[in-house]
Amino acid sequence: NVKPAGILLTRTANDLVEDHGHLMHLFLIRYPDLDVFYHLHPKSTGPSRFEIPLPPTPAGDYRLFADFVHQSGFPETPVGELAIPAAITKGTALTTNDGDDSVAAPLPDGLRLLWDRPATLVALRPYSLDFRLVDANGQPADSMQLYMGMAGHAVIARRDLSVFAHVHPSGTVPMAALMAFGDHSLMQSMSNVSGDAIAPAVSFPYGFPQPGAYRLWVQVRHKGRVLTVPFDCEVQPAPATDSK
Repeated sequence: NVKPAGILLTRTANDLVEDHGHLMHLFLIRYPDLDVFYHLHPKSTGPSRFEIPLPPTPAGDYRLFADFVHQSGFPETPVGELAIPAAITKGTALTTNDGDDSVAAPLPDGLRLLWDRPATLVALRPYSLDFRLVDANGQPADSMQLYMGMAGHAVIARRDLSVFAHVHPSGTVPMAALMAFGDHSLMQSMSNVSGDAIAPAVSFPYGFPQPGAYRLWVQVRHKGRVLTVPFDCEVQPAPATDSK
């Protein structure tokens, strides 16, 4: 449901647990150009109800992906559509709702996020997608910080949105799901991080399930600000297997 000041979401689910400090991670992607991207965190306003004020948002047709995790550890990502006929120019600032909310925007201070990508990407093969944050001189940037308990987050989508994945350095399984099944190793490793600053690099294990054109949004935190950078790539079909 769309309200003048925000979005109201309803879902019959009263057994949700926090994942990375939030009951819901909501992604807004403008379609078909995939040129606008928001990562928001609606607040629970009642049983099965979530609400969030919209930030300044360009007009267009959006696809919505809402990530949440049940107490059983089962993750779910319902999808929806949202039409914004006229640009919202006086929306609520991202920092007002939640310090983890973010939007894809040019990086400040000459920062660049570099992808050390393989020469060829092929469907159905496992990869480590490796990224480095560098300063204006091409040197490793200092003051990179954990973002919601991780070195980074990534959203990977086929350009027709037939594939959508919210990926962490631990993979596509939410932290809450790992905790539900008794795997506390990742939380322990995060608790061992010394100080606030971390190495300016992040890697995501992932295998593209289908060939085609993809867009990736990689998110890291630097000096308290969430940086979101889009990348495009083409994934080749997996070679035909020998039936003999």
